[in-house]
Amino acid sequence: MPKTEEEQLAQLERDIALHREADQVEQIRRGREYHSWTPQDRADWETARAADAERLRECSPSETRFAGN
Repeated sequence: MPKTEEEQLAQLERDIALHREADQVEQIRRGREYHSWTPQDRADWETARAADAERLRECSPSETRFAGN
């Protein structure tokens, strides 16, 4: 059953909040552990961060679409 726009917006806001919370946790972990990471660990971390940023950019147009209604 399709969700209402309000439910979709609420889910989107929860998803964005979860991504931001995970981002903060990862930033803390990076600050604590980065010095001991191998070059591959660092490259993997950067790749994961880029993927997370892309996902948030994908959410933004949806959020804008809901805001216009």
